[in-house]
Amino acid sequence: MKPSYLRAGLCILAAIAFVFLIGTAYATPPARPDDVLWSSTFEGSGNSSCLSVARTPDGGYVFAGRSFAADEVRAYAGRADQNGSLLWHNIYPAEDSSFSAALNTLDGNFLFVGTGRRDDGSGHYGGYLLKTDPDGNPLLTRSYGIGGVSWFQDAVQEADGSLVILGAIDNRTRIGNNSAGGLYIYVLKIDATGDPIWWQAYGSGNLEGYGIARSPDGGYAIAGFRFIEGSSLTHGYLLRIDGTGNKLWDISYERDGDTNFYTLCNAGNDGYLLAGTKHEDDDTKIYLSRVALDGTGLWNRTFESEGIAYDVIQASDGGFALACGPDIIKVSGDGVADWQRTFGPEGFLCSVIEAGDGSYVFGGTALAGNGNRSAWLVGIGYTRGPGYTPVCWCLPMLVLPALAIGLAARARMQR
Repeated sequence: MKPSYLRAGLCILAAIAFVFLIGTAYATPPARPDDVLWSSTFEGSGNSSCLSVARTPDGGYVFAGRSFAADEVRAYAGRADQNGSLLWHNIYPAEDSSFSAALNTLDGNFLFVGTGRRDDGSGHYGGYLLKTDPDGNPLLTRSYGIGGVSWFQDAVQEADGSLVILGAIDNRTRIGNNSAGGLYIYVLKIDATGDPIWWQAYGSGNLEGYGIARSPDGGYAIAGFRFIEGSSLTHGYLLRIDGTGNKLWDISYERDGDTNFYTLCNAGNDGYLLAGTKHEDDDTKIYLSRVALDGTGLWNRTFESEGIAYDVIQASDGGFALACGPDIIKVSGDGVADWQRTFGPEGFLCSVIEAGDGSYVFGGTALAGNGNRSAWLVGIGYTRGPGYTPVCWCLPMLVLPALAIGLAARARMQR
């Protein structure tokens, strides 16, 4: 082999090795299912938080919560596009109000339900409903009260535009260290104009409900907990009602220590997933319980976390995604952890939905640069889809052929 060809070959090999090393040094790490795709914070007035998020028909998000400023609490809501960029946000004037659920309406508007001062002059708290247009301008405002103090926790919308709202009634009257009355689960159904259709209260002063879901076999399932008389313990609780509010059955799940359910979701046609916390031996863990349609337990799981399971959804792969305060958790359909991510004290997440591409959007509150806490939306999922080729590995495909041609031409010229 002539020296010119040898030099040309060695140059090509050196160039290949150099580009390989560059590609290795700058190659992006493997994608993870819990990568942060985007993160957005929105300041209301003072401190603000997102307690509920829903997906809008255009692929964006509407969120709802509350804003604190000057010792006042005001209902707070906003809208963001699919990348988390803010489109609008508003603080609404109802006294001492907050939103706990955000929904889309059939006519393209938004509904927010929560709690505020009742407008009947009693000074008590009651359920609060606000309907807005797509730009957040109020269209309808209603307050609902029953008993002493009442509030709304969650809601399910029906195909005819009616709304089934889960709430609570607190009729406790304190005298010294004693109290009379108690806590009751409260369910109200309203039509599309906000007028009541029916309401029911459940329990004997020892129940509180936090999550409602439409049952696959009709009616609704409600998750919460029961206060055990004569002790400080609570037991996880599941209530089934029919479409007109009549109680079908209920189950109290007795476990060692305290168990509280704060949310639930349908598990296909196989029943429900109940989620909350389990307290035992001064230790608190995330607690999941998969039950059949008749409430029979199928399995239970616990996970280490400093938070509470505030929201759960069934994912498109049959598993479940949970918002647990400082943690977010994804589990399989059998309750085995797929992944768990901790944000620490800077981030607190209490709502979750699945986006159209299989990623997730969580809502909550995060520490802002000014020291206040801001409403927070964060997209979680794979940063790259399957078959992604990093740019640094595209370079050898372009550079090496041109380099080889140039070196070969130079070698011919030197012969």
